[in-house]
Amino acid sequence: MVGGVLKEFGPPKFGKKLGEGIMITLPVSREGVANYIGLTRESVSKTLSQLQEEGRIEMIGNKKILLKKRLIRLGIYNDF
Repeated sequence: MVGGVLKEFGPPKFGKKLGEGIMITLPVSREGVANYIGLTRESVSKTLSQLQEEGRIEMIGNKKILLKKRLIRLGIYNDF
């Protein structure tokens, strides 16, 4: 579910392709993301933290997320 939101918020809406991946600037808080997909804020934060620990994303502040090329190759973004 969180992956789907990251894809939806990606290019061209709120994301920009960079050399190291895709930078997404979330238009809402993590609580807003949670409400949007029907999860708790804690569940969204836990999922994002797990993706960061796995090296698939890098969280930059509260609203920026770098989707690393590794995540993109796994099929979240097939057109990168």
